[in-house]
Amino acid sequence: MVRVAVLVLERELRETLRDPHVLAFFVFPLFLYPLVVWAGMQVVMIHQGWTEGASWRLDVQAPAEVSAVLLEGNEAVGGGVEALRRGDLDAVVVVAEEGAALRATVEHLGVRTRSVAAADQVEQRLGRIRDDRVERFRADAGLGPPLRVRTVLDGDRGRVFDLVAALLLGLMVPMASAIAGLYPAVDLIAGERERQTVETTLVSPVPRGGLLLGRLATVTTLILASAALNAVGLSLTLSQAARAVTDPPTLWLPSLALLAALPAVVAGSARTAAIYLLTLLPARTFKEGEYLGSFVLWAVLGPPFLALSGLMSADPPSWQPWIPGTNVAWVVGRAAVGDLLAWEVVASCIVDLALTAAVFALASRVATSEGFLFGQQLPPWLGWVRRWMPA
Repeated sequence: MVRVAVLVLERELRETLRDPHVLAFFVFPLFLYPLVVWAGMQVVMIHQGWTEGASWRLDVQAPAEVSAVLLEGNEAVGGGVEALRRGDLDAVVVVAEEGAALRATVEHLGVRTRSVAAADQVEQRLGRIRDDRVERFRADAGLGPPLRVRTVLDGDRGRVFDLVAALLLGLMVPMASAIAGLYPAVDLIAGERERQTVETTLVSPVPRGGLLLGRLATVTTLILASAALNAVGLSLTLSQAARAVTDPPTLWLPSLALLAALPAVVAGSARTAAIYLLTLLPARTFKEGEYLGSFVLWAVLGPPFLALSGLMSADPPSWQPWIPGTNVAWVVGRAAVGDLLAWEVVASCIVDLALTAAVFALASRVATSEGFLFGQQLPPWLGWVRRWMPA
């Protein structure tokens, strides 16, 4: 049976990888993640450049020294709050002297982008004026420089970025791989029945269990390949993002401990493939296969979010590796930050392999029944599925 499964795996992989739809799913992640980050950084840079180079319309009522600083590069316009509401102004600034101190009021409209940006610039310049006045007053009084407290986060920045990488990898790897496995699974199961070749295949003088095992291995291999490509594409993207947000620029690379999550990813891929296999057996057409496969897809997409909420907890829960669906995201995320424990990998593998064996046994029972082969009939315990099929 194993030899038959290997032959089926080789044949189906050759045929499946010739499909442009499948190739698009595999190549897409290598371009999607870098493109999204590049586009996001370009938008941020454009917005920052526009903010820094723009000239704001300000109504400044302040001492001459303060007005000169606030109006530098900006346009002085009168009218007060009424002009601000009409859109003729971007901000109204009122600065009054109260003894040796200054009291400033900044009026702006939070629903207008220009007004918000103008208020931000005014607040930054007022902060510089305040600091200069404090320095001057202390110097006139013969006092030393004020105590400056600086919180250094550089030591924790790498850890924070590792946590962000863990969240993204833990979320995207299982989700994107499940999405990539849907089309090949539908084509292998429902597509063959629609092409009316399933009967010829199943009556051939080879073990049906071997044929089904080969299909399972094919879908598992494709899901694994998609997971690897998604991990590579996302890691390259994160490495470029790290160079942009760290000072000095550093290259982020996933920890080698990420390889320790590979057994759990393999077991999770087999579990997803087995569920696809069982769910798609009742489908008679490609349309029905897509309909049934969508339920599996939505069931797979939800649990990773639960795992990621645990990753952000100060006291990570110990039950995550035992829950199918959340375990792979949990293991990948923990591996990305170097906190993965051996028992978590073992627990995840045990749960997913046991579920894979149970689901595959049910699928084999359905596929090897004569009623299913010749009459396209389902066992009584799966008859309810027909009622939910699209017309």
